[in-house]
Amino acid sequence: MTKPIVSVNYGLGSVYENFIEINHKLPEDLRSKIISHEERHDNNSGYTKEDFNNDFQSKNSYFLESIKFSLQNIESFIGFFPFMYSYYAKRWTYNFSALFPFLWFGIIFSLFFFFLLQINIIKSFIAYTTLFIFMNLIFLAITHNLVKKDAGFIYKERQ
Repeated sequence: MTKPIVSVNYGLGSVYENFIEINHKLPEDLRSKIISHEERHDNNSGYTKEDFNNDFQSKNSYFLESIKFSLQNIESFIGFFPFMYSYYAKRWTYNFSALFPFLWFGIIFSLFFFFLLQINIIKSFIAYTTLFIFMNLIFLAITHNLVKKDAGFIYKERQ
């Protein structure tokens, strides 16, 4: 069964139990790739191995296109962080797949400071985690501000 697609003015794309959110500013080719990606998720059973493979082993990666789009549309950067808010569903959401890059870069960050400055690895990782959470909060605030400025935007579903 195909889930309805809701055009929103934030993030890139997210799948929920009964709909998919997609940023209305996305170029058509990137939009199609993201919708195809989100449709492969089965959101009814939590985050599974298939979801992990869909997120990180996809042959049709659009990561660089997404970064370029996000640099031009700052409200879409929230899609790269674990904590988000859906203004359409009016609820907090969690992007589980954002944790893997977070952990990978956290390990690199901690080892870098351990070998370069002899700073304890645990303290380095705690500092990295604190900075990452702070950045997530900043992007939540930026997204909230930009979405509220665009208060006239009407969320539309399309089949």
